[in-house]
Amino acid sequence: MNFTFLRTGAKAVLPLAMVALLSACASTPSTTMSAGDRAAIKTVKINPAVQLPEKMYYQGRGQALAMIAGPIGAVIGASAAAGPSGQLVAKMADSKISVPDILKTEFRRAAEGSGLTVVDPAAASDAEVTLQVNAYGLSQSNGFSSLYPMMNVSAVMKKSDGTIAWQKTDFASPLNSDNKVGKEFDDYMQDPELLRNAMTTISSIVSKMLADDLKKAQ
Repeated sequence: MNFTFLRTGAKAVLPLAMVALLSACASTPSTTMSAGDRAAIKTVKINPAVQLPEKMYYQGRGQALAMIAGPIGAVIGASAAAGPSGQLVAKMADSKISVPDILKTEFRRAAEGSGLTVVDPAAASDAEVTLQVNAYGLSQSNGFSSLYPMMNVSAVMKKSDGTIAWQKTDFASPLNSDNKVGKEFDDYMQDPELLRNAMTTISSIVSKMLADDLKKAQ
């Protein structure tokens, strides 16, 4: 991961809090694929069911200022975040923007780039990958920036006998150098395709990170 941190003043509060949140979601233990499994597993399917958090994470300027203000401000910020977050979720639903579907598409592309053949869910395969979104949403890279997408995803690959061949959790935030699709809240609300692009971009970044780990073998 390529992060650039703002180390001084209030600007550092938001990036550190956001990264702490994403890191805390990384609870799934990592399992590197064995050389034997890497040689044997050629076809995989992606579980159609992708678990998504009930709430979308949102950290805008109001929430950043509230965090700087301390515990009382944080409570106010959390309450204010429910409004923008709910509006964004409703906008995505109205525009038929499905984060699970976007993630499955991007993970499939990344997995195929790692040398695997991804087949339809109903087809026979050597293994199945289940994806879980632990956190997703929009946040700032600092207290004065635009809103960039963020996401934390766990992936588990199981063989036909139910044993785990590989598992990994990874995340991307506004601090990733290749995350360059920041917009203002009003921009996202006025043009839902910007939301689709943001979720596609962040899903692609995380999927590539997971696929890079998938290429490894013990």
